Amino acid sequence: MQFDLIFHRCQFAEWQEKNGLAGNYMENFYRYFVYMQEYKSDIDPNYKIPFDYKLHIVDNFKDINVTNNTFIFAPLNKDLLNYFGDNRDEFEHLYKLDENPLVELCFDYAHESILPGNFDRYKDSQTEWFKSIEWERFSVFTFATTKIDKINRNGFKNIFYGISYVVTWFSKVTANETPHIKNKDLIYTWPNKNAPIRYFCPNNQFRPGRGQLIVRMYERGMLDDCEWNMNSYTDWINHGKWQQTIKDELTDKYFEYFGTAPKRNSWPWNKEFNFSKQETYDPFRVAEFWPDSLLNKCYIYLANETFNDYRSEQDEPEPEHYVNTETTEKVMKGFVYGMPMFVNGRQGIINDCERLGFDMFRDYMVNDYDAEPDTIKRIDMMLDCAEAFPEPTAPIVQRLYDNKAHWLKKETLWNLGDTSVDGVHFFEKLLDK
Repeated sequence: MQFDLIFHRCQFAEWQEKNGLAGNYMENFYRYFVYMQEYKSDIDPNYKIPFDYKLHIVDNFKDINVTNNTFIFAPLNKDLLNYFGDNRDEFEHLYKLDENPLVELCFDYAHESILPGNFDRYKDSQTEWFKSIEWERFSVFTFATTKIDKINRNGFKNIFYGISYVVTWFSKVTANETPHIKNKDLIYTWPNKNAPIRYFCPNNQFRPGRGQLIVRMYERGMLDDCEWNMNSYTDWINHGKWQQTIKDELTDKYFEYFGTAPKRNSWPWNKEFNFSKQETYDPFRVAEFWPDSLLNKCYIYLANETFNDYRSEQDEPEPEHYVNTETTEKVMKGFVYGMPMFVNGRQGIINDCERLGFDMFRDYMVNDYDAEPDTIKRIDMMLDCAEAFPEPTAPIVQRLYDNKAHWLKKETLWNLGDTSVDGVHFFEKLLDK
């Protein structure tokens, strides 16, 4: 059975540049579907995507002609929805299309996770346009490894969870920046690797959770054996009044210890490491992989995720009652690097990676840090595991190769598009509507 997947041109950078809406990049989900059609894997070359689909881009929703099962994607983006607020007849044409049983209306939110976020129809301050949207007609695709009991205040028809963004990220860096990283035989760990740097902890934007990890490593004396950076503080500065609600004691300590100037990597490494040397290395952009010359000198990768708690979801009532692990490319890099990895993320992130088929080396952990609900305790328990991890043996290295092979499977990348706990793909769910 064939599906037509239809996206609006307003989601693409070229249209946005021409229409004064640059910066609202919404191409990731579309490019995920393109990449999955094109991607060929040496690991499972005979795997075929279980659903046949064609991709289309329209200049106007009124141009859509339905002949097959059709998913129509509208952007769940504040500026782009406001564009449709000025062109309501086009947007409301979707409601007419929705009367066709072959049509599924969808919101593309596949690179963001906070729902309903800016789009809460019941907020007193919400615009009349956003309140008037018939949200219940739409299934929404949001970015998350797992969400349990997510509050559906807007009454979306369905909420689908996936991390297709990490596949789009992989397609970009391997096509444009680091093509050799796709080599299944390339990892950065080998038996008896004698690395002068035990830990590697790269960071782009400063976030409180990332600062927590760096502070605890500093206070435990672990930064003396770590290559790390903090590229920028613009996101933190732009939080403005929200800084007081998401900061904590360790945030204050980070700025006391390190200030707000960007911290660069100190490569080339030597044992006379000092913090001022961090200004000597110009870091790669966040999307890129790090150079072989650095990775070959490091052993354990510490993935400092975007969020390790729910402080970013201040508007949500009782956020501890649901789980949103939001596993990003920061974790996936560990599997592609082929390095032992420990993760500073939200509780449950290790369990989610295992559910997705990856080996998280639980048998080498001195504690189950993933089960600890207290964020700071979880960080310290994670660092205990990292300190206790042994030097690389042939069996450890083989398991790292197996993780990379699993990542490179086309089947794995396809399954990342829907990471729902029930394991049933959204295509199948919508066919059973």
